[in-house]
Amino acid sequence: MKKVWITWERQRRSVELSRALDARLFVLLERSSDIKNRWVRYFTLGLRTIRVLCSERHELVFAQNPSMALAFQLCLLRRVLGFVLVIDRHSNFKFNLTAGLKWRLFQWVSRFTVRHADLTIVTNKQLREVVEAWGGCSFVLQDKLPDLPLARRIELPGEKNIVVISTFADDEPISEVLDAAAMLPARFVVHITGNSKGYPRQEQLAVLPRNVRLTSFLPEADYQSLLISADVIVVLTCQDHTLTCGAYESVALGRPSVLSDTVAIREYFAAGAVYTLPTAEGIREAIMEALLRESILEIEVAELRGRLVEAWERRFEELQRKILALLMTGR
Repeated sequence: MKKVWITWERQRRSVELSRALDARLFVLLERSSDIKNRWVRYFTLGLRTIRVLCSERHELVFAQNPSMALAFQLCLLRRVLGFVLVIDRHSNFKFNLTAGLKWRLFQWVSRFTVRHADLTIVTNKQLREVVEAWGGCSFVLQDKLPDLPLARRIELPGEKNIVVISTFADDEPISEVLDAAAMLPARFVVHITGNSKGYPRQEQLAVLPRNVRLTSFLPEADYQSLLISADVIVVLTCQDHTLTCGAYESVALGRPSVLSDTVAIREYFAAGAVYTLPTAEGIREAIMEALLRESILEIEVAELRGRLVEAWERRFEELQRKILALLMTGR
């Protein structure tokens, strides 16, 4: 059977899932910022998508959403080219944005892709309920814990080293993280990953607390080594119904973490972490608590890792049966 996984931007979940599903992976652009003009990017990647689909007949097509434009295009092509379409949808539901023509259009396209995909994979039961309320067929599968074989312990400059996994995205409380870092002892170094060039408050980054280091994007080996060498990993989002990639990475490496205090995160990452609201004082207190309980959290996260691996394998087997049923019935 011909299976293909298409994504318009590289993401660890797509890499892991495509490998597990034995689907050929096409990453049509490494990062969305590589083609800065949105409409040029949509046009270029749309043509590349058609080229992939027309290169040979595929019975089963998987796609990452985001991009919403990719999901929409595949929903339009699904019946024309005769493939079963499975959309792996991340946390781009944008529930908090309901005003304006742009976001009304987004919501219409969002619901369209849910209704016209054969199956939409989401990461938690709250999103499954949303998909099914919109008339779609859904399945819950969290991320597979990533294999991070390049991680090597390295010397870091702080007495304690806190790594904040960030992409400087809109849902991340960057300002509060910087304020929290300023309230930590100066000998505790806070390393913040990700490309900060798109962060709208550049004036904050121009006058950083003395114990903050911006790493920018790192080569994969350096990134993995930074994470495994951290005393605590911080991964925060202001969005509900979101399971962050960094939280999976911290579990995979057995590191204690500070995570957002949301229902979805507490339910899945139920041990090895301290949870916090996105306030400067809350983040500071959570980091200090995680450092104080570091040894206990390391034991908890090791046990959690084993449970998550077993649970994921069971869910993955169920997903394979679900997809097989779709192929047999043609939806």
